[in-house]
Amino acid sequence: MNLEYISGLFDGEGNINMSRGHSQICITNTCREVLEEIQQFLRMGEIYQREKIQNRKECYNLRIFRRKEVEDFINLILPKVIIKKNELLKLKEHLKNNPQKHFPIFWSKEEIKILSKLYFEGKTWKEIGRALGRSYGSIRGGFKSYGKEFGYPKSGEKFVPKKFL
Repeated sequence: MNLEYISGLFDGEGNINMSRGHSQICITNTCREVLEEIQQFLRMGEIYQREKIQNRKECYNLRIFRRKEVEDFINLILPKVIIKKNELLKLKEHLKNNPQKHFPIFWSKEEIKILSKLYFEGKTWKEIGRALGRSYGSIRGGFKSYGKEFGYPKSGEKFVPKKFL
């Protein structure tokens, strides 16, 4: 196991989830053993089994959610990450400027407006992500967190994500 492998896996299968004042970095994989090796190598994070989806393989998340571990993870892989470098830089800056233990989602009002507009135009998470320079997981998380600000879901409705193409 090495940082190059972990950085590449994070670029492809990782995301940053921010909601309800908490933040976590996740790496998702169907092979628990790979995540266990990463966890042992980094000495951080917890592994969780995701809810089984019909006709799909079992899936696991390595979640890094303790503030110190999030900071350490960013410092370790930032030099090697390519695709998610901007998201990690934003998170690093936010941590620097917000000393509290748990930190809120950082979306500007302009980003929320663009997210809403593109979603209701029928764009996919991937297309919205490209427009905002974020991963589709981050877009879904932002929509779930901020959707009520632009009237979705309506009271009593369940959040229904768009299909990722």
